Formats: sequence, C-alpha cells, structure tokens
Amino acid sequence: MKYSFLLFLCACNLLIAQTPKLTIYNDGFAVVEETIQANLKNGRQEFFIDNLPESVIPNSLMLNLNGKVHSYSFLRKSLFNEILSNSINKDVTVYHKFSNEKLYGKIISFFPNDNPRLIIKKPDNSIVLLSNLLEYDIEIKELPENVYLNNKYNFELEPNKSGQQNVNLTYQINDISWDAQHFLIINDQTNTATLSSNFQIYNNSGKDFKNSKLKLIYGDVPRPIGLNNIVAEQNLGIVRFSPELKMNTVNTTEEEMSGLFIYELQEDFSILNQQFKKIAYKSADNIKIQKKKYAFSSFEPWQNTGGNIFIFNVVELRNTREYGLGFAIPKGIFSIYSANKDNIEFLGEINTSGIDINNTEPLRLSRAFNISGREEIENLEFSGTDQIRTYKYTFSNNGNTSEDIVLMISGDFTNTKILSSSHKYKLEGKRTLKIEFKLDKNSEEQIVIKTQSKAIR
Repeated sequence: MKYSFLLFLCACNLLIAQTPKLTIYNDGFAVVEETIQANLKNGRQEFFIDNLPESVIPNSLMLNLNGKVHSYSFLRKSLFNEILSNSINKDVTVYHKFSNEKLYGKIISFFPNDNPRLIIKKPDNSIVLLSNLLEYDIEIKELPENVYLNNKYNFELEPNKSGQQNVNLTYQINDISWDAQHFLIINDQTNTATLSSNFQIYNNSGKDFKNSKLKLIYGDVPRPIGLNNIVAEQNLGIVRFSPELKMNTVNTTEEEMSGLFIYELQEDFSILNQQFKKIAYKSADNIKIQKKKYAFSSFEPWQNTGGNIFIFNVVELRNTREYGLGFAIPKGIFSIYSANKDNIEFLGEINTSGIDINNTEPLRLSRAFNISGREEIENLEFSGTDQIRTYKYTFSNNGNTSEDIVLMISGDFTNTKILSSSHKYKLEGKRTLKIEFKLDKNSEEQIVIKTQSKAIR
C-alpha cells in the first residue's frame, strides 16, 4: 500500500515551500524536515496534520512558525471505522459470533460514534440496522484504497500575522535505514589494495521522498527530543501532550559530530516507499596494507579457551592519508578479494563497526594453519582480596617463513594490574591488551604475563 502525505487546515491550501531534508541514522530511524506554506488567519486556531505514515514517532513531531504553539494532540484512528466509513455501496457479509446467522448485502451507511451502527441493504432491498457491532464479524472482499494506517495530529497555534507564511515541520520516522558495502581487492605481490564503497538505503517508512536533501549519519547519536512532559491519555484513542513545548532536535552541531558525519548528497535525492537504493561513496587505489597473524585470548575466567588459541590471517587497514585512505569509512560489510597473476579469489565477508580517520581496523580473513598457540593459567598466590595469576602463551611456527604475530587479550583491566610481562605490551582502552612480536620460521615463542586483580566474591 502506498501512503501519501497530506496536510489539512480548514479549507486552506498548503504548499511545499522548500526542498525537504532527510537525515538517516544507522540504527533504523530518520529525521524529516519540511517547510510548508500555509494561509493562516489571525488569532488562536487549530492546525490539522493528517496522513503521515504510521512509522512517525508521535512525540517527535515538531512545528515551528512565526508565532506560538499552545498545545498538541493526536488521535489514533480506528482502522475498523476507517474501513467501514470508506466502504459505502460495497458488498459485505456479516457473521453473528454467537449463532449461525449470516447476512449478505451492501453497506449503505455507517455511523462511527461511541456506539457504531451499520446499515445494510439486502438483495431483496430490505434494510437491516446493526447496532452492536462487537457481536459480529464483518467481511468485505474489496477493501477501499484510501484507508491508511496513521494518526491525526492537531496543533493549536497562534501566528504573529495572517496570510501566506512558512511553517516548519520536523518529525522522526522508523523503518528507514542505511548501511555500507565495501569492496577491498588485495594485490598479493605488492601488499597494496583498492577500495570501493557504496551506501545501501532501505525505505520501509511508508513515505515517498522525492527531490530531498540527504544526509547520512553513523555512530552512537541520541535520538531527537520531542515534546516535554508527555502525558498519554488513552481516552477515546486521544493522546495529549503538555502545552509546555520545548522542541529540540539532536543537541549536536555538525562541527561537534566530527568522525560521525559521513555523507551529504550535493544533488537532490529520491527514494520511494518500499524501495532499496545504492549510492556510490568513495574509492581509493594503492592502499598500503599489512598482513599479520592475530591470536585472540581472554583474561576472563569464563571465556578461557581451555588451552588452545586460534590464530587468524588478518589484514590491517590503517585509515590515514599516508596509507592511501584518510576519510571516514562507515560501518558495513567488507567483501575481500585476493588478486594475483592468475585469478581473483574471494576471501570472505567481514562486518566492520566503522573506521574513523587515524584508526586501524583488523580484517579477519581465515584461520592460520601453520601457527599454533596454547594458553596456560596458573594461580600463584591468593591473599585477602588480591588474586595473583600467571598467564603463559606458547606459539609454534611450522612454516618456512617468519610471521608477524599480534596477541589480542580481552578483559576488564579497570581492576587488573599488570605486574610483569616478558614482552612489550600496550593497553588499548580498558578492555584490550595488545602484544606484537615476530615468530621466526620453525621456531617457538613463549609470552609470560603476571597480573594482580581483586577477587570476585
């Protein structure tokens, strides 16, 4: 079903005055900004908005104009009433829930009040009035086309002047999202790669966007704040909001969103409801990459690998100009290929949470078969609240080439102190301990780490 966007203000016409703006965030919602022209009269008056898509978050709807907004409410339309009101002269079959009675005919009138009543004309031209519709199941073979799953919004406003003027409308919708697809082709001879990326946009919001300004945001951004002091009253389906209107969008300027702002389309953008669209993002050639073996382990007792450590072939992608990139890469899926003189081999697809400028992303490719690792934990001492542990990591190389190894150990290091380490280590945040070393061909290496932490009682 295709939804339309209509605005009603008594008998006045409303026109879109400017190009609408669409900002899509990467966790399934978007903010729509529209400017409309309305012919307003003097004094306090009602302003109705109808036929917004069902995905609109009601308390995100914001109205700004040259004047005051005194109150705001919305009515949840009954789909039952909507269908029957728009089904006059349609064939209907009515089944009584507590008997075998069945009734055929055409709907000639419907009264959607507190006690809905339905008038049906039977094939013999007799008239039947059904007053207690809760006792009946009603079947209509052909549903009306102008029935929408939406709400009706009512603003009480007071403009500073009468006549044609701009009214700014902002609201949040769900069921619209985007992600990114990245293609990394690695040249095995030169250890360089080419990257191409595109955006994939999915619109199931119930609204068509034509000739809009598009902006895509990724990162942990708070959702827009709507009306304050929201009071929901389910009386007759009406939900009312406090007249204390403090309407704010996301309290973040574009400058403050450094590293989050990804893409703003320079040309007008269109995407219809239930449509999927791709947009080319950026590409780069001659990207310097580093191939390493990554070993993943943990200081968490419940995540202990039980002795064996798995090692993976990893490509390190450093997001700097020096390495051939230097622009923000949004979260998405990396499709990685290996190219040599003979053919191009697909290595796999890897999810990435996004690579900000000057950061490094390890892209895990496959299991390393020539390197084996083992972990041993030995409790040396326990006194009071302190727990002393020694971790021993042993790595063996059965290959004929030297390998660069990165040992990544996860754990909560806020309450853990490294007493000693046989190798140089680096703490990355509060959850990761990183140790880099080189493993010669047909050799063995042992890393010993001693820790002190509070015991868990």
